[in-house]
Amino acid sequence: MSIPLRALAFLLACSLVGLPASPAQAASETAKLIIRGPGPGYTGIGGVEYPALVSEVVSQGASAGFEARVVNFGFEPAQFKIGIEGDLMPAALTLKAGRTDITASAENTPYYTTPVIQPGKYLQLTLRMRTPQTNLSGDSYAQAYLRVYSTDMALLSIGIFDAIIKAPAHGTSGAEVFARQGSRPYIGGNPHSHGTLTSPAIAIGETAKYTLKFQNDGTDSHRIRGELEPAFAECFDYTATQKRFDVTADLLEGTYLTPVLAPGRSVTVGVKVRWNGADCGAPYGAAEAYAWGPDNVEQDFLFLLTPLLATIRPPSD
Repeated sequence: MSIPLRALAFLLACSLVGLPASPAQAASETAKLIIRGPGPGYTGIGGVEYPALVSEVVSQGASAGFEARVVNFGFEPAQFKIGIEGDLMPAALTLKAGRTDITASAENTPYYTTPVIQPGKYLQLTLRMRTPQTNLSGDSYAQAYLRVYSTDMALLSIGIFDAIIKAPAHGTSGAEVFARQGSRPYIGGNPHSHGTLTSPAIAIGETAKYTLKFQNDGTDSHRIRGELEPAFAECFDYTATQKRFDVTADLLEGTYLTPVLAPGRSVTVGVKVRWNGADCGAPYGAAEAYAWGPDNVEQDFLFLLTPLLATIRPPSD
């Protein structure tokens, strides 16, 4: 299984750093966190090693909204603990359970304790991330980690939420890569920080669509070499087109070349990601897009992540 090392390290590092030591998980306390960003469907159900992630694209100073459900997959009524933590660009977090603001208790140990949740039922959560009016961090996105524990602090499930600031019209190098999903704004153009663009969650046989834009923001005319490196490639079918031309093989092999681009000019490539139904163990398909300059030095990259639709099945004997 081929997994882009930076993409995998990115997802794991941000979710596992700073966790308390966890005792053995109680058999009767098995919770899973499913989360929702753009679109109507929830994603999740992956293990702690592959936390679910969703993102929204907003203007600087605006807010991104997300939803989550803590589902009791055990066989007995149980309570759980919920913790939340922000990272990267500082954002004001507001976490609610139903209509109750639980932010303060969820941000501080021993964390928020849920009401009793019956087997197969869930607690509904909403998360709001308000980005700062002025970004002094140098990061292009704010991130929040929502973690669910048993009452004795065994880590059970993780969800990651990104509020990404929409891209500027131009970047800073001769080989920029921007990305958007549907009609949402582009992300990219930040030399120090690269967000993860997510689509609505897809079911088996469904397709997510993205647009990559390779742009020359340098001072001379040249080509840009583009590459798309998927993780869990055997579970997804990728197609890429530039206008009406199929460039899938070139993009996946890292041999795709744009036409010669004058300074400030760009070319777009449409990318489709279809879930073929195989189970690769993660609740998403991930891919890393690269842009290489005329000296064959990588100058920009970002992540595309296609969440898989979660289904809730009540416990059964």
